[in-house]
Amino acid sequence: MDKKIEQGVKNIINSFGTIVRTHGGDITISKIEGRKITLSISGACANCHLFDLSYNKVLKSYMKEKFPSVELLFTKKSKRILKTSKYAQNRIPKKQTGL
Repeated sequence: MDKKIEQGVKNIINSFGTIVRTHGGDITISKIEGRKITLSISGACANCHLFDLSYNKVLKSYMKEKFPSVELLFTKKSKRILKTSKYAQNRIPKKQTGL
């Protein structure tokens, strides 16, 4: 892969990753083979019901627009970790959580 294209793809992934991390997920480039780039999706994003929209519709479409010759593949690293904010923890009655 051309170094200019590779750097452009990395920049887009890093920008997209910034948004993803605010939602408790992460996205990293796990492998580059020719024109195929495999992205590793982890955290909350791996189990999110909006995965298809976020990654297949938004990210893939944007990447195709900028770099038509690049093919994105996704792998999910799934861990069912539920994080709640301090606000949410204080709002849930102790009886319901078993805490």
